[in-house]
Amino acid sequence: MKEIFIDTGHFVAVLHPGDQLHEKSVSIEKSLAATRLITTDFVLIEVLNYFSEFQEYFKNRIARAVEAIISKSEIQIIECSRREFSKGFELYKLRLD
Repeated sequence: MKEIFIDTGHFVAVLHPGDQLHEKSVSIEKSLAATRLITTDFVLIEVLNYFSEFQEYFKNRIARAVEAIISKSEIQIIECSRREFSKGFELYKLRLD
């Protein structure tokens, strides 16, 4: 089975109807039915942070959407620890371009 990493940009575009990539991202997501989707706790935190300045009703909608993402068995969510953070931070420092 094919695997794809889902990043913050994809989730934001799917969840925000006003995003310029919304329609394209929704279409892409529908085509991924036979694909194992992978993301991380950090990505979900970034999604919540992105919407943190939106109005309460929209933030509530996003919170429910993230809960739905967490509960989907077809999405693997990698739990992140200090060790994973440190590995990612080292990679960041190596690729400052």
